[in-house]
Amino acid sequence: MRKIYSAFICILLFSCTPKIHYVGQAAPSTKKNVDVYISEVSIKRNYELIGQGYLNVWAAHSKPDKIQKLAQETAMKKGADAVIITDYFIANIGQSISSTYKIDSVGKGIITTGNTTISPISSSGFRIFFLKYYD
Repeated sequence: MRKIYSAFICILLFSCTPKIHYVGQAAPSTKKNVDVYISEVSIKRNYELIGQGYLNVWAAHSKPDKIQKLAQETAMKKGADAVIITDYFIANIGQSISSTYKIDSVGKGIITTGNTTISPISSSGFRIFFLKYYD
């Protein structure tokens, strides 16, 4: 029984860790430092975009420094020289409507009460682009 709980806890912990799903070209892995940028304007070298990273659901709520470290590790594995990490926030992408109804009998009558809540939905996260320098 103890082994089952241990396995369950391990699966739970590892499934909640942030991961970057990489899509793009791969070059030989590199051991050098990966440059990190937050804007294309600050890049002074010629580069090409070789890939993009998508975060799993749990990673979207991780600390930015953890995302940066993970992006650098992925860049080294995929042979990228730099990464651009930008964050985004979309204030209103729709509405969430939640309704609750309650039916109760009082005396000889029936009373129906209801509550509807409409609230905006927002979205936020990180965009990660992997770059390869060429000169």
